[in-house]
Amino acid sequence: MSDPVFAVGDKGIPDALVGASISSLVGRNVTDSDFPSPQVVVYQDRITHNIELMSRWCRHHGCEIAPHAKTAMSPQLALRQLDAGAVGATVATVAQARVMQAAGVRRIILANQLVNGAGVAWANHTCESGTDLAVFVDSFEGLDALRNTAVSASKPISILIEVGHGGGRTGVRAIEQAVALARAAADCRGVRVAGIAGYEGVFFDASSPDPRARVREFLRHMADAFEAVGEQSLFAVDTPPKLSAGGSACFDDVAEILVPVADKHGGRVVLRSGCYLTHDHGLYEAVSPLASDDSWPCFLPAIEVFSQVLSRPEPTLALLDAGRRDLSFDAGLPRPIARGRIGQDRAAAAQWWRVTQLMDHHTFLSVGAKDDLRPGDYVVLGISHPCTTLDKWRYIPEISTDGTVAEVIATRF
Repeated sequence: MSDPVFAVGDKGIPDALVGASISSLVGRNVTDSDFPSPQVVVYQDRITHNIELMSRWCRHHGCEIAPHAKTAMSPQLALRQLDAGAVGATVATVAQARVMQAAGVRRIILANQLVNGAGVAWANHTCESGTDLAVFVDSFEGLDALRNTAVSASKPISILIEVGHGGGRTGVRAIEQAVALARAAADCRGVRVAGIAGYEGVFFDASSPDPRARVREFLRHMADAFEAVGEQSLFAVDTPPKLSAGGSACFDDVAEILVPVADKHGGRVVLRSGCYLTHDHGLYEAVSPLASDDSWPCFLPAIEVFSQVLSRPEPTLALLDAGRRDLSFDAGLPRPIARGRIGQDRAAAAQWWRVTQLMDHHTFLSVGAKDDLRPGDYVVLGISHPCTTLDKWRYIPEISTDGTVAEVIATRF
């Protein structure tokens, strides 16, 4: 991979390194006083733990995994997941697929329907060049977009018939529609029916008394569609058919319900989970299947944001220098977890500290009137939902526990 240079405006980069290659940051200590604030970091040992743990879990439960690369959109991290046993990468857009392809990923799931002419042309060229590409299809219009421009029957585009459910997102609503679509696709030049896919996470409601009841209902719906298409002999015969679900909140339900069905028909379950990579201190800490499974270790939150106190204008209010331009807030506000510099001794945050509001470049932190917290002090924030924190940073130091930069993670959103 190339070694680009830091530019003016690259957030979190020391001024002295503007114009230097990103590899020049490796070996430096992020506790050095020339690092600006706020600063997001990821911990190398925790990311390694999460990647290896998910790989072991999948092998144990008879699943494959093609992690969703949109979590970090980092080719470096995607390649590490492949090295640990992932069978490919999942993406949401053609632009993301091109990034992964350029990095050397040769098995890609595009978890959306392609209807744009330029995107379809890219897909055809990609298959011609030898990449194993599978795309979602949930309509005859989507199928027509592919077959009307298909250029080769010898290297067809693999399609996964996407199954949805009432109140969900995309995907055919009825099993009969899935069978009809698969039958039409089976007769098309340049496409092949590679399996069934769906996204169970859209049915997960953490506030529900039984948050996984609808998830499990949907997974059984997916299983029924897979069996119905298989019974009609509509899957391509040259590779095992895929039964693919995604999400980092319910992969245990996916394995329990879908693996027996896939095995019965000689298929493979392919997970598309992505957020386990960095995990978090919020949403995924609360809902991860491994959090309540004593037979497995837990994922570790691998991403933190270090932010300085800008102002203490009132006894119970501190303003930090991070904000919505730096932190996720779509799945819960950040959580103060500690105080202290990166790589140095730190103390736990007071249990009564709360983030109450974010503005573009300010975090409102509610504190105790007698708390010793002054402008210039560092507060460590844990985030909820890694995707929308990672996409706000172009370069992220991946550090060891002492704060030494082991690698610089480049994101490509």
